[in-house]
Amino acid sequence: MSDITSPEFQAAFVRDSEAVAESIGLIRVDLDLYTGLALVSQLQLALRHPANRGESADVGRRFAVALIDRIAVTDVLRRGLEAGFDPVHDR
Repeated sequence: MSDITSPEFQAAFVRDSEAVAESIGLIRVDLDLYTGLALVSQLQLALRHPANRGESADVGRRFAVALIDRIAVTDVLRRGLEAGFDPVHDR
């Protein structure tokens, strides 16, 4: 079962994920501001990839938006962080 693309591995991964999710519940993470900024930036970059679509991309976008909502306590921070979703700001 070493090939991660095999149906057997994928089924085992889902089984193990479901079992672990039930046993550990929520995963809490403490971040400083700069780590939060870096995570938002990395998620925005990943979300720009044309093949990054579907449920996991939606989860990433919701997480990035929630993190922005937590970090952006000033208008300047909000405008700067939200600009990362808009390709007009690419250089």
